[in-house]
Order: sequence, then structure tokens, then C-alpha cells
Amino acid sequence: MNNRLIAIIRSGLMTLFLSLLTALPAFSFAGSGMATEPSALDGELLILNVSVRQRNGDILQVPIFSEKYADLPLAVVDGEPIVLADVTRELAAMHSGREETGTPVAQKLDSLLDRLVAIKLIRLESYNIGFDRTPDVRKQLDNFALKAMVQGLLAREVAEVRVSEEEVDELYREMAVEVQLLTYSFKSESDAEALLAAVEKGSDFKEAGAAAVADGKAAGGGEGKFSRLNDLFPEIARAAYDMSTGEVSKIFKADQDFLVFQLLERRVYDDPAVRQEAASRLVQKRSREVQYEYLEALIDKHAKVDEEVEQALDFATILAANPGMRGSELFPKLSRDKRTLATVGSGADQVQISVAQIADKIKASMYHGLEREMEVELLVKEKEKALWNTLVAEAGRIEARREGIDQTPEFKSKMTRFEEEVLFDTFMSKAVVPGITIPEEEARAYYQEHRAEYTSPLMLKLKSLVFNDSGAAQDAVAKLQAGSDFNWVSANVENLADGDQPGILKFDGVLLAAGSLPDTLHHDLEGAQVGDVHFYAGEQGLYYALQVETAFPSVTKPYEDVRQEVGRIVYAQKINEALEEWVAKLKEAYETEIFLVRNN
Repeated sequence: MNNRLIAIIRSGLMTLFLSLLTALPAFSFAGSGMATEPSALDGELLILNVSVRQRNGDILQVPIFSEKYADLPLAVVDGEPIVLADVTRELAAMHSGREETGTPVAQKLDSLLDRLVAIKLIRLESYNIGFDRTPDVRKQLDNFALKAMVQGLLAREVAEVRVSEEEVDELYREMAVEVQLLTYSFKSESDAEALLAAVEKGSDFKEAGAAAVADGKAAGGGEGKFSRLNDLFPEIARAAYDMSTGEVSKIFKADQDFLVFQLLERRVYDDPAVRQEAASRLVQKRSREVQYEYLEALIDKHAKVDEEVEQALDFATILAANPGMRGSELFPKLSRDKRTLATVGSGADQVQISVAQIADKIKASMYHGLEREMEVELLVKEKEKALWNTLVAEAGRIEARREGIDQTPEFKSKMTRFEEEVLFDTFMSKAVVPGITIPEEEARAYYQEHRAEYTSPLMLKLKSLVFNDSGAAQDAVAKLQAGSDFNWVSANVENLADGDQPGILKFDGVLLAAGSLPDTLHHDLEGAQVGDVHFYAGEQGLYYALQVETAFPSVTKPYEDVRQEVGRIVYAQKINEALEEWVAKLKEAYETEIFLVRNN
């Protein structure tokens, strides 16, 4: 492979197959490995049992993450089982994605099983309709299969990647750095420059800085605490990392101040999380190197580029001979060039890649259009990228099939799940969604039923006097209602509660939603206006005299302002209703049995 291509590979421009680099497990010195236990899940998940009906009528209690019962059918759709492991995999993914809704786990299991049943039914009906044979679906499946096969090859290559404790320790010592800085801040940049000038002439930094503080020109000084580089401004952190002990920095702008500092001490702190990050970075780096080398070897093994034909894509020469050439002038000719640029594989596996194929890929990458002057650097980069991706794709496909990657259970499982997703989306867009409309009266009806959701709450700011005696509080309320000034009443009442007394409610100076107040008080304050006075008997023997200082009344948004939002909600509801109708019909067409005992 030519050095130019290798350089481009190393620069990270091969974007398509960068996405194929396998997700790496957590680092361990004994070797990499992926956790299989749902240790991140909460205790409720780990101890929950589900009830599963057997064909003989018996009810079996099964722990949801039981390996023993992983293949136990919870449902069967047209003879195809949905097993416990299928449902718990979805449940684990939901929790790892932090999709927490407060729904009990048992209900989540029910809904997840319903979703998987619906997906199976829709896949069967999609087969019956022929959606799986449409060009768009076939293209998606082929692309996914290619990526999954190459990922399988790459996963094998990185399975034995290791890094030593010494390597981790070296990187850790570079990452886990904290520094002690002597810092002075100035409002005037010229004063900061004067400090640096004095230091350059031989003055001691600390003494010169202290003099500036004494003159009122600077703030700071003293030996500050150690700070981790990650906690400093990036520019300051980078400078401090490269400085020697005792060295003085340049001037840095921070908000409205100008900072100058001296590095007093540097040290490595102890943090297992940072050490783990260092290990992970090294594994990632080593794995990428291994994968790049492997992909390059695959190209060398299976592909041969015709360098003479490749001259047709020598854009430097083409544009030098045609200054100002536009894409609309360049690509039509290249797209007609059917000569073989590269041959991948041999015999029945052989694939020929033409100049036209690569040219069309380059053209597709010209997002800014073809009616502009072409740039040599951009064309060269896109050409190498397109050629690299194509060679890796074809060589990877050949190698994966020879290695039997496409016959492994892992690959087949991935393909099944992806096919189900694609067919589900296709079925929704072609069979469920078409014809769904939203009559205006239905949208208005939804709005009327949910007006509260489009209504801003009553917002209040209250002044309060808190008492330990009900009579004293009521007396204060009577005085306020009679027109007495709040501050005068506050200064002339007795039995006021201590402001730090446990259970006391803080109202003063805070704008509160009326709905956030205790229920009784919320009810009393409905429709409150500025100046209104209320008595409230609270908990723990506390009584309140309250006066409304500010009130923002509740306002309902008019239908016209929320019409689009309401329309989207009603539309989604109609889609769900239509999907439920389809699933009910498909259950009649394809025999469906549910063995999970419902919790309702």
C-alpha cells in the first residue's frame, strides 16, 4: 500500500470504518473482558421473580436474570419463541440507558414482552407483503451485515490486546497532576505587565506581587491549595503542565481580570478513577492500532489496485490542466469510466471496482454542490477515503465469510434483531401511518380535556410572620386586614417563632407556584391578589400570618398557540391506536401464545 494512503489512514480520515472499531471493555491487568452480570441494575431487578405458565398448566416462578431459565419461552409467535433472555436483554438496555420512568419492573416486563410480540408479528406480515424484498430494506440489511461481519473480524483481533502496569502508570502520572500556584490578579493589564517586567529584571515574584497588592493594584498571593489541572481553566492548565517549578507564567485573561502565576510545586495525586481512565485510553489506542494494521493487511491480502487506471483520479494533474474546473464538468466523464480500478478477491469471490464507482462516491460527498470550483486537497482526500472504504468493505466481506463470521450465532442474532427493526419501521411507514388524519375537532377536544397542561400556574410571592400561638397569628392577620403596615406589625407582635425552628416554612422573597404550597393553603390562596392577607395553621404547632406581595395569575394558552403541539400528540395517539388494531388482527392471523402471567 502506498505511503500516502497509509498517512491518510493514520490521520483518521477513513470515517466509515472508524465506526466499526469495536466497543472496548473495561481494562484489567489480567486481560480484557466484558461483564455479563447485570451488576449495574438495582436490587429490585435482581430479586424479582416472574410467573410463567407451563403448557401443562403449572405456574413456574423464575428469577428474571436466571441463566438456568434464559431460554424459557415467555411467548410463542407462529412457532417462534420469545424467551426470557430476549426480554431481560431489553430491560437491561433500558436501565443502562437510564430510561427510568417510575414504572414498576413487573409492568415494564409486560410492556416489553408486548413490544417484542408486536415486532415478531409485524416481521411475519412484512414477509407476507414483501417488504423484506424491497430495494431500500435490502440495502439497509446488506450494509448492516457488512458492518457486523467486519466488527466480528475486528473483535477477534483486539481480543488479546493487553497493556502493562508500567504503561498505565506512566500515562497516569501525566494525567493525575495537581499544582500549587502563587497567583496574582489585576484589573489592569498594564499592572500585570509591570509585575512581569520587574521579575525579568531580577525581582522576586512573591515580593513584587505582594507590593502590588499593598498598592491596591492586585489581589491574591499566599500559598494556595493544590489544584488538579482538570479543575483549572484549560489555558492555565496547559501552561502549568509545561512549566518548571519556580517558573512564572505569561498573562492570562480570566473574566474581567488579568492573571499571572508562579508554579510552586507539582505532584501526582491518587485517584483510581483516573488510573482506570488512563488504562482505558491505552487499550483504546492499542486496539485502534491493531485494527488499522489488520484492515491494511486485509487490503494487501485480497485487493490489487491498477495504478495506471488510478491516474484517471489524479486530481492534482487534472485540475492543473484545467484551472477553475467545476464539479459539473469533472464528474460526468469520470462517471462513464467503467475501467477496473481495483480487483478484490478471486474466483467466485472476485469483485471489480470501477473508476466510475469511486467517482460517484466522491461526487456524493460534495455537499456544497458541483457548480463551484473544485479544490485539489478536498478531492484527493475524498478519493482516498472512498477507495479505502470500498476496498475494506469488499476485502472484509470476503474474509468474514471465509472465517465463518456470518454463520456465528452472534452474527445471526444481530441480523435478526436489525431486520426486525427495519421491517417494523417500514411497516409503520407504509401500512400503519398512511391515511391517518387529525380532524380539527379532535385536536380541539384534546385541548379542552387537557387545558390544565397548557395553563401556567398562579405564582405568588408572600410575606410571612410565623407564630407559636394561634391567637397571636390571628391577631396579626386582623391588624394586617385592617390596613396596618406589614413591617409595623412585624415589629409590634409577640410570640414570633424562632426563624431556625424545625418545620418552619420559608416564604419570604421567593416566587412560588401556588400548586407547590400545602393543600389547605393552596386552596385558600386561589385567586389571591396583591395585598390579600391569610391565616394558615401549619404543622408542628406553627401558625402563619401571610400577605400577598406579588401575584401572577394563572393564564391558559389559547388553542391557536398550541395547535401544532396538540396535533403532534393526537397524531401519536392515533398511530398507537392504529398499531394496536394491526397487532390485534395479526394475532388472529398468526398463532400467538403468551406464557408470562400478567400482574393485573
